[in-house]
Amino acid sequence: RLAQDCFLKQVGQGTRSHFLVAPLTAEDCGDLYGTMGALEGAASRNIVKLPGKERKELANELKRLEAGFEAQAARSELELDRLFESHNVFHEHLVVRCATRWLGSLIALTRPLVNRYEFVYTPLVGGDYRDTFEEHANVIRAVRDGTGPAIESAVKANWINGAGRLRAAMSRVGPRGDW
Repeated sequence: RLAQDCFLKQVGQGTRSHFLVAPLTAEDCGDLYGTMGALEGAASRNIVKLPGKERKELANELKRLEAGFEAQAARSELELDRLFESHNVFHEHLVVRCATRWLGSLIALTRPLVNRYEFVYTPLVGGDYRDTFEEHANVIRAVRDGTGPAIESAVKANWINGAGRLRAAMSRVGPRGDW
């Protein structure tokens, strides 16, 4: 199952085959983040199905969650588990409110693969999360405005730009397969 889910890669053939931890590559990072952007973007288009009052409530909740993420990022002693959790809950909250059953399932299948890159490389990006904060603010504004194309664009941009930041960190240290 781990090989099927791309966490392991088979090396060799027949009785001489074995599995290794799949390396983390810049190409795969771009593919996975692009996939998450497309999936979450498609899910977020369903914002138009929510009544205006629910959209505003969702925007307020996302703003509250973003404040929690920003507070975690501002801590002098960064706790990466809490930082990742506070970031991911922002995205998860949007998905729970907007995704169809199929999109939710595909996002859930892709999330662990994305998490692998985030856990390894995000610490190397550094402590400046201003770009992410601004991208999340764009998502919140688009939720409040309630236009499907605007929120899809904001969500996709957040994922694509996040991939760019991680890929830059990856280029400084090289691919990792030993994590």
